[in-house]
Amino acid sequence: MRPHLGKRSLIRAPARSCLFAAFSYQQGVVNSQSREVIANGMLRWRTAIAAKLAEAVALHPPRVAIDADILADQFLAVLEGAFVLSRAHADPGIVSRQLRQYRSHLQLLFDA
Repeated sequence: MRPHLGKRSLIRAPARSCLFAAFSYQQGVVNSQSREVIANGMLRWRTAIAAKLAEAVALHPPRVAIDADILADQFLAVLEGAFVLSRAHADPGIVSRQLRQYRSHLQLLFDA
């Protein structure tokens, strides 16, 4: 063990986080051009995920009516929120647990 590091710092690696999420909730330190890049990036993610969800809807009609854009935003909210929680609790496992829960939600919607 390196003398300048305690046991605790060797056991807990820093939780990963999303750069977009970090900048999104610290808008006071981000200029308008950067905010636009972040917003466009999130919109591209929404569009790509919503397209995949629309494909799923066409193949497997959901139990209840859904809006693919809203469901895509929900995915992004779960993912970005999981990164925030992971950092706050120093628990990288939160991200995978939240994504598994979102998958369970989709399975309920699509009766899979």
